[in-house]
Amino acid sequence: MQFFEKIPRNNYVKQRIKLKLKGACRGLVSVVLTAIFLFICFFIKKKKSKNALCVTISRAAIKQDRVIYSVPRPGRHHDVICLINKSMGSSQLYWVSRKQGFLTSDGKFVDRIKGARIAIKSGQIKGLKWPPKLYTEDLW
Repeated sequence: MQFFEKIPRNNYVKQRIKLKLKGACRGLVSVVLTAIFLFICFFIKKKKSKNALCVTISRAAIKQDRVIYSVPRPGRHHDVICLINKSMGSSQLYWVSRKQGFLTSDGKFVDRIKGARIAIKSGQIKGLKWPPKLYTEDLW
């Protein structure tokens, strides 16, 4: 039983060269396809991450005495003030120390100026109506 076909020396060298070239081309094609695949994956991941991982402004909030009060969209800061007054049980405005701002999509409190930067960077708004601070009227 013969495992290898007898090829004349001259033809054998030509066959080996052809096989090496085919192997090199196959390797080059696989490298190119891998590079294209990785590029596409990176592009899709980057596009998804731009929207998915970007922090946005989610609601109006007021921070008072280490407590954050907030209302969902389309609530405004005066709605938060009414909520604070109801929770304090008074009909008057109750302000010891207050800071108006917003809650971000990751749950952090930011003031109006930092909120403006976040809203513009995330693409929620194109520009501010009353710079440099962000107001709920700019958002919704």
